[in-house]
Amino acid sequence: MLSKGRLVYFCFLLLGLGTLLPWNFFITAQSYWDFKLENKTANGTRTHLQDLYTPMQVCLSQIPNFIFLFINALFSHKIPQRIRLLASLTLMILLFCITTVFTQVDTSEWQIGFFALTMTVIILINSAGAIFQGGLFGVAGMFPEKYITAVVSGQALGGVFASGARIVSLSVGAKDENSAFIYFMIAVIVMIFTLLAYLFMSKTDFYKHYTNCQKPEKGSDDAPQAERTFSEQVQIFKEIWPLGVSVWGVFAVTLGAFPALCVKIISTAEDETWSQVYFQPVVTFLLFNVGDYIGRQVAGFMMWVSVLPSLTLFYGLQTRWSNL
Repeated sequence: MLSKGRLVYFCFLLLGLGTLLPWNFFITAQSYWDFKLENKTANGTRTHLQDLYTPMQVCLSQIPNFIFLFINALFSHKIPQRIRLLASLTLMILLFCITTVFTQVDTSEWQIGFFALTMTVIILINSAGAIFQGGLFGVAGMFPEKYITAVVSGQALGGVFASGARIVSLSVGAKDENSAFIYFMIAVIVMIFTLLAYLFMSKTDFYKHYTNCQKPEKGSDDAPQAERTFSEQVQIFKEIWPLGVSVWGVFAVTLGAFPALCVKIISTAEDETWSQVYFQPVVTFLLFNVGDYIGRQVAGFMMWVSVLPSLTLFYGLQTRWSNL
């Protein structure tokens, strides 16, 4: 039987998976968006909306994500953590439900309206995801370091899971709208399990022990901590800025190429089933996400950058730029 600590670990893993599930599910369903935005009267001719979808999706995902992560860091103490986590999770589930319903709606006569609606959903779901992500890392930071590792590993598994779900939904051989319905329904179910995992985890004595011991007692020396917050944050920034800039550089270069440029790669294989159905989810998305997961796991075992922090920025940026 699993211990309470192990159960909480797996809950953090599932919650980590849920943080980036909106991003991963929306980018991996590229063939579905192409179907919804295609020119119904001229087969093979790509429309402006089809070409516009991926770059717009990336921008309208990452910009709100950054803004709300920043807002969450500044004002998280104003709203109870439990409310932020539950509200953001509930909103993400609702938006996934809306997306799932529209897989069965014929939008060929109002593609611009559908495109605008989809972009609105993307903004809202990634904003909610940022609030959830910020709150989750705040909770995980109260636990031993392996629990933050669980969250990070879950984020990487989210991409692998989304790619696998897309491949499975395509393998049933259904029409585009039906395979998309299965695909997004999987996302709804997983997000519901994520919500239940948080509710279960928050009720355990193990969870309460670590979260309660972080709260300062009234009248203690920790009470005026808000007054020291800015100076402490400046000091922390001075110590971690090479890591922060390196992470920024890695993501800036990665998101500049993936998925906007990578989805343009096509297969030249003669087998139409592989080239037109499975090539993109397998090569463009699954391969990338498996590599992402392996890289995060390897980084947990090879901590050489902590010994040579001055090389972190150079190595992180040089590696990415050299691969362009």
